[in-house]
Amino acid sequence: MNRQTITVVGANGFIGSRLIAEALLNNTRVIGLARKKRKQAPEKRVFAELEDNLSQQQIEQYRGNLTIYDYDMNEPQIGLSDAALKDILDSSRNIFNCVGDTTFFPRDKEKLFDTNINGPAALVEVLCRNKAVFHHVSTAYVSGSRSGVILESELDVGQRFKNPYEESKCLGEKKVHEVCARQSVLYNVFRPSIVIRKHAIPGKTPHLNHFYLFFSVLDTLHRDIEAQTTVMSDGYYHVPVRFLGSTKSTLNFVDLDFCCQALFHLGIKQHDENKTYHLTNPRPMLNEDFMNAIMEIYKIRGFTDVENRADFTDLNAHEKMIQTWLSNYVDYFFINPVFDTANVQAGLQGTAIAHPVFNQDYIARAIGRA
Repeated sequence: MNRQTITVVGANGFIGSRLIAEALLNNTRVIGLARKKRKQAPEKRVFAELEDNLSQQQIEQYRGNLTIYDYDMNEPQIGLSDAALKDILDSSRNIFNCVGDTTFFPRDKEKLFDTNINGPAALVEVLCRNKAVFHHVSTAYVSGSRSGVILESELDVGQRFKNPYEESKCLGEKKVHEVCARQSVLYNVFRPSIVIRKHAIPGKTPHLNHFYLFFSVLDTLHRDIEAQTTVMSDGYYHVPVRFLGSTKSTLNFVDLDFCCQALFHLGIKQHDENKTYHLTNPRPMLNEDFMNAIMEIYKIRGFTDVENRADFTDLNAHEKMIQTWLSNYVDYFFINPVFDTANVQAGLQGTAIAHPVFNQDYIARAIGRA
């Protein structure tokens, strides 16, 4: 029996590399596409990321099932050689697009829009000529500034976007719908929320993820507090630090392993197409509980939320630092979307794929402070 072959575009990315690992562990042949760079071979970049997801023994075991090609969206047939393109068209029946620009406020907005809107369309046109199913990774935050229940079936309902990134991903989904309909290509859209890894990798900060910038700021804050503040008798630093945000809102962090296990299973094990799936945390923490967990991890007392922006004045040095670094993310602390996951639940029924509990222990392990 021939093994199934899938193609993963964005093979050296945070999600793409983990998806490749999942496919290899499920005895699937993978064709990985990595963006062309002059100074570094695509194989080197892909295997460097794969080391974060598989042991060396597993990499050697599955190496023969992984083929790497580089690509360039600005070249004809996305920069693939005739032989590489033939390999994909002849063997791959599922194309996973894990490529995207996650910059919230880019200097070049046109480039962001080109990557997130025209990029997926070009992939469909080139890689799905054989009618392979196109699996497009978007974001749950195409919902923009909406709160309340967000259905998987909803896309453009007149929502306001918090940044150009969200808008570009929404328009990217629309483009996928259009080009797939025009070419009679089946597709699925997967919308992860804020993807994080449940364990930190020593000496390496995951890229393409704003969660880790948030904790980088907290690490800097903690070092500053350690240098200037005395630990009290209860074992905590007592420092008043205010954050802008609603205590009863949520940030939806989704586990990387869950995300990619679900992505792989729903993509090739299920036979439903033209569906949208929210790959989100079904039990996100309230901001209030999230902040309490952070204080316990860093042994700090005094973090408080300010819900009225007009009251956030007379900032101290720590608050100014946080405000400067996290100004692009403040709006996320004021919304409370509840992401519907009916399609995900139905598709994963009968499997062992489930999201781990997101709590203080998970957060501590994710940032290397367990």
